Amino acid sequence: MAHDDDGPETITLWVEVPVAVHAAAERVAKRYAADGLEGVLAAFACDVSKAEDRPGPWSQNLAAVWLFTRPWPGEGEKEGA
Repeated sequence: MAHDDDGPETITLWVEVPVAVHAAAERVAKRYAADGLEGVLAAFACDVSKAEDRPGPWSQNLAAVWLFTRPWPGEGEKEGA
């Protein structure tokens, strides 16, 4: 994969998104990673984990900003509610 792999301990993460969202995201992601959306999301997850422990390069701070500024649903709410 195109992400930082810190060793043999990896997991497969399954998420559900609408088919149209996946198709659009995959088209965009292929511009940035040979393995498409999975590579981009894996790299994003790696950056987010690093950003939590030690603020670092701009890309890691950008990942944190994205997470903190997104309108996540509150506890017990469904997205879009």
